Amino acid sequence: MPPQDAETGKVAANNIAPPLDPKHLIPLQLDDALPNNVSTHEQLALLPDEVLSGDKSRPLLHVDDAGEEYHYALRPMFYSVIFILFVELLERFSFYGINYTQTSYLTGAYNPDWNAGYSSIGASSYVSISTAIAYTSPF
Repeated sequence: MPPQDAETGKVAANNIAPPLDPKHLIPLQLDDALPNNVSTHEQLALLPDEVLSGDKSRPLLHVDDAGEEYHYALRPMFYSVIFILFVELLERFSFYGINYTQTSYLTGAYNPDWNAGYSSIGASSYVSISTAIAYTSPF
């Protein structure tokens, strides 16, 4: 019997089956039916037990195809933002600390016997070049 179109029931021309919609080929899985924006305890109550870990700090559970379990927090962006701000604070602190003391070290303001021997103009040029490189390099 020649292939028929599933919607119209008509025989396909040249005995070529009509293209199938990929949504009908893939069975519905548990991951497809779950929301991807769970962020409150009220939303946790609506989830099935298969996706709950039982851990209060990381209540969401994901098990991949290899059987590895991954636990997730309710508000991961909050923790990410705090971490990024903390790293930026430390980065700024170290950059300005080094930038401020670099000229004094190069000119010998701290200890005349322990310095790089630059004049104030040379030290200022060196600090300006290193600052320009720090601002323009991506790393």
